[in-house]
Amino acid sequence: MHRGEPNQSLTISALGGGEMTTFSEGETWRRTWQLSGSPEEWRVDSGQLSHINPAQSGSLSSPQQDKPFALSCELFSVAGGAPQSADDFTLSVGEAVSLKWSAAAAAWRGTLAGQPLTPTVEQSLVPQSCLLICSPSALLFYANNQLIFSATPGVAVGQRVTISTGKNALGIQNLALVRGA
Repeated sequence: MHRGEPNQSLTISALGGGEMTTFSEGETWRRTWQLSGSPEEWRVDSGQLSHINPAQSGSLSSPQQDKPFALSCELFSVAGGAPQSADDFTLSVGEAVSLKWSAAAAAWRGTLAGQPLTPTVEQSLVPQSCLLICSPSALLFYANNQLIFSATPGVAVGQRVTISTGKNALGIQNLALVRGA
């Protein structure tokens, strides 16, 4: 590729397949993702999955991931615009990995196998996009296009991936789960 060429393209393919969930094809997203809580707490509209009950925490979970994977999503406020966070928002991989946006501290907190992760940068902005890359040799987590955590797990972390909204009216769109990343 050459800089400045307007017709450049980049194609990325997953070794183990994956899903791009746009929430625009009826209930097909339910083949991959499972919701917690009652169905009334969630709404699908205009390509977005929204947790609409800020009185309750909600979560969205993938099937078991037995290979390295990458997860990407965009977050928004159900009221419109950038997400607002009154409560914690968490991405977790089974019991091994927890990446939590702490609303009270306005900062990311992470653990790997129960041990704290040190952020590469302090970011005080509520996350609008998240990218998690997870393999036995690398754990990389980006929020708002900044690397927040980088670690070497040393063990297989293949588990169910869960996005927990906390007690927030939070929406998710363009949810991608790629296996064999």
